[in-house]
Amino acid sequence: MPIMAWRWRRATVRALVAVVTATASAGCGGAPRDATPVPPVSAGAAPFVLAPDKPSGLFLETLQAEPPARDRLVVYAEPGRSDPLTGRVLALTRQTDRNGELPEGSRTVPIRRFGKGHLGRQGDFAWIGWNGTAREGEDPPHYGVIGKGLTERELRSAADAVDKEHLRIARSGRPAGLRPFAEAPMAISNGDVRFGAGTTQVWSRGPDAWLAVRTLRGDARVESLARVMTFGGPVRIRGSAGTAGTVVFPAGTSGR
Repeated sequence: MPIMAWRWRRATVRALVAVVTATASAGCGGAPRDATPVPPVSAGAAPFVLAPDKPSGLFLETLQAEPPARDRLVVYAEPGRSDPLTGRVLALTRQTDRNGELPEGSRTVPIRRFGKGHLGRQGDFAWIGWNGTAREGEDPPHYGVIGKGLTERELRSAADAVDKEHLRIARSGRPAGLRPFAEAPMAISNGDVRFGAGTTQVWSRGPDAWLAVRTLRGDARVESLARVMTFGGPVRIRGSAGTAGTVVFPAGTSGR
């Protein structure tokens, strides 16, 4: 049962994830198209677990079931690796939540098909995020490509090759050697990253000191996907493979 625990202070997200294996809009004319199947990852609700090692002074504030995530994450990696994040990784996400942006980038870069995006870096990871076109009466979707071990040119080529209809990166924009790894429900809202459906506890001692813990059922690939979104490194959590990372989201974000 994956256990996700993360803590925000101001605009910083700290994420811990442990995994235990348990039983669009249409593209414009001339846009790349790619309907390559990607192995799906499912993550569903699981019984909640009260945190036995919670920091002293925290009190249980809320306990609630989360709805299934509506948006998606697609990941490409080098085949044959037991841990895909030891090699190069490329990911694509589309978010419909108005607060679903990727972390704030350090500078603006041109994207041939979509205008301009924001490039950011953290450790071995880099990303480009941009806003899509809004349908009447709706907020614009947020798109992003995330890479580990990739150059800025490779990220920009990937962004130019996004097939919005199928939510894929066409072969023309994927670095050589990367193959479809996994696709999963994934949602971002105010820096909160979640996969599938789960149960969330919030422990707090005021607005500036609190801890959120999410439990869900899935397989070991959920941990790899979480590391893509937290820019994290591998750790052991309660004897299981997990990740720890820190993500700085745009100034002014809030929420849990």
